[in-house]
Amino acid sequence: MSGPLTQSQVDSQVSHWNVYRPSNILILQSKEKKRKMEYLEGSHGTSSRRADQIKKEGFRVSTGRGGTGVYFWRKSAYYRELAIAWFKQEELEGRFSREPKSACAVIYVEMVVSPDQYLDLEDPDVKDKIDALSKQKNINANNSREIASLYGLFVGELEKELGAAIVVTIIRVAPPKNFLEYPIRMLGAPLCFITRDPSVPRISRIEKIN
Repeated sequence: MSGPLTQSQVDSQVSHWNVYRPSNILILQSKEKKRKMEYLEGSHGTSSRRADQIKKEGFRVSTGRGGTGVYFWRKSAYYRELAIAWFKQEELEGRFSREPKSACAVIYVEMVVSPDQYLDLEDPDVKDKIDALSKQKNINANNSREIASLYGLFVGELEKELGAAIVVTIIRVAPPKNFLEYPIRMLGAPLCFITRDPSVPRISRIEKIN
């Protein structure tokens, strides 16, 4: 099955999985349950050279805590600084060592998706399902690769159940180690959007930082 989900399909799968909260996945307007699109904004920290490459060729997926995809810090008071700190952390780890000069760039993006294509991985019911799946698959909770595979497996299985693609997920990710000013004890870990489809993000601007 392909194409957008009908309301009856979504309602049926919501009942079957007991995963979604309507307020997180479906924005209901009036008795006819009209949908509106999700408008998402985020930032991505990288080198100036790679930012130019991304502008020409598009994003490439990588693997992180929430599985494979392109990661963007959700727009907030800290999303610029998070992107810069991420670049600095990656630079210290040698990711840009082959580049002649590693200046920082922050790529700001916009994404527009339907509610059916957007999944909140921080929803308590979703977390319960992921936990159950981890026990079923005997996932090592201290192994980053296994955790990433777990999230990818969960989303993939859910897509099969729903008969439609989940384009964007959102999950909390630890802030870069060098960003000590981030108030993690007060706010918790910052939120990241993940899209497995690199064509979804639209670049709104690129800020180059010397």
